[in-house]
Amino acid sequence: MKNTVTAIDFGTSKIVALVAETSGRQRCDIIGAGFSAYSGFADGQWNEPNALNEAISNAVHEAETQSHTRVREVNVGVPGEFTRVYAVETSVTIQGADPRVTPRHVEKIFANAEFTEDREARMHDEQESQNNFQKLEELSHELGQKTAETIEDAIDTLKSDAEK
Repeated sequence: MKNTVTAIDFGTSKIVALVAETSGRQRCDIIGAGFSAYSGFADGQWNEPNALNEAISNAVHEAETQSHTRVREVNVGVPGEFTRVYAVETSVTIQGADPRVTPRHVEKIFANAEFTEDREARMHDEQESQNNFQKLEELSHELGQKTAETIEDAIDTLKSDAEK
């Protein structure tokens, strides 16, 4: 059974949207690609936020056209500029005859982690990251609405052409 997966990557000068088909054989075939130039980002801010929606829509539309599919869900590559990395040191003891890492061990690692940054700076960075993530979610929602409107417009045009 084939599954369709879509990804968007924000580069320094262009947005790339890829549509791929995956199968159970650990294979991924790119069936559509869309590119759209944009002014990028700097210092954790979009250079032209008002032009961002159109650039995303253009890239996705081009990928949809090439792949002959409609994008319903997107995986987004978040630019490093909008993320923070913290150095941590912690450990968890794994015991038993056949020791294996479980989700519970991973949860305990995060619970035990001691961040090297001071708490206030970390909270500020986390809030900024949440705000940026929320902006990306809003853009994704708007993209879905614009894609639906574009499809509806195309259907209306086809109907009116067929009536002529």
